[in-house]
Amino acid sequence: MLSAESKFAHDPQVADRVTGHVIPLALKGVGTVYLTASEWTAVAPYQDAAYFFFGAFFVLLIGRMAVEGYQGFAREWRNSN
Repeated sequence: MLSAESKFAHDPQVADRVTGHVIPLALKGVGTVYLTASEWTAVAPYQDAAYFFFGAFFVLLIGRMAVEGYQGFAREWRNSN
């Protein structure tokens, strides 16, 4: 039977009273590791940088595909006339 206080019942911004852990970090093969707020502030800039670089790569990839598509369209348009 479940207890009245689930592990998800507390506010995620407030540290767990027993462990001091705040933020769950799920890693494949490792499970969920709970970080304290100070640990998260040490890790967060690297995660933000990774998201930024993945996003920039995605935007550049889509942009390059659009430029190549437009250039191919324009080339065929000129050749057909």
